[in-house]
Amino acid sequence: MKKVGNYMLLSKIGQGQFGSVFKAVNQETNELYAIKCIEKSKLDDNPKMKELFNTEMWIMKTLNHPNILHLFDFFESAKNYYLVINYCNSGDLE
Repeated sequence: MKKVGNYMLLSKIGQGQFGSVFKAVNQETNELYAIKCIEKSKLDDNPKMKELFNTEMWIMKTLNHPNILHLFDFFESAKNYYLVINYCNSGDLE
């Protein structure tokens, strides 16, 4: 299992165009989260995609509403961005 910050990645729960989503647990609180792992190479080469990514992060961090995913934490490695968001137990937001 891979560790990102205080989070242990438990299992892969999704795959998208820019990266993967993992079920993770905060090792300090034992709370479950989803962590989006986005490959930097998919964003950094496209200024428009990078701008959209930064806007999405700002919105998710700023807004606090039960119907909108909230960005709880953010990490960056040499190859990836990691966004810690709500974990939806049913597997998706529908």
